[in-house]
Amino acid sequence: MFAKSAVAVALLAGFAVAATSDNSTIDPSTVTLTTRSQWCQGEQNTCPILCGGASATTSNDCDPTTLNYTCTCSNGSAPGLQYYTTTMPTFICEQIYQNCIVTGQNDAAAQKLCTTAEANNCGHLDPSKYVAPASSSSSSAATTATSASAAGQASGTATSTSVSKAAAATMAVMAREYGTGLLAAGAAAAFGLML
Repeated sequence: MFAKSAVAVALLAGFAVAATSDNSTIDPSTVTLTTRSQWCQGEQNTCPILCGGASATTSNDCDPTTLNYTCTCSNGSAPGLQYYTTTMPTFICEQIYQNCIVTGQNDAAAQKLCTTAEANNCGHLDPSKYVAPASSSSSSAATTATSASAAGQASGTATSTSVSKAAAATMAVMAREYGTGLLAAGAAAAFGLML
């Protein structure tokens, strides 16, 4: 039980680190090519919706082998893909959540942390309900500022990172040394910082 809790908390720590970095990451080979192709199709279908139409999109690419994707609107902005379902950031986030649930099986506290992290980090907005902002000089300036901050999140590379591996390893050592109760509280605090 202790070993499973330590692994679950370590995975949760990796989830927290991944979710706070520019891109949440997974190893693409852990997901079937069919599923990755469906994710890319969803991403490429959603990008034009969030840009305001197919003609309002200048870049809309997705590689199911690597899960690298781009979505750029014709005005140079990038939509906040991470907030919407059927986008690559959300597909990846949901896969991380599923992995977390499996790792934390038979541990209610670990599963609760997984569920809380999913609710806080994965996109839940329906892109079909997206309404483009009215075009005006003041809203255009606000949109440009928002787009500039989201631009770094519009293209993603989904590969394992040394940062999340290091965080998971550190959390596993801490769990072994200090117990999972203290570590679970630390993981919960880390998730709280992401809000």
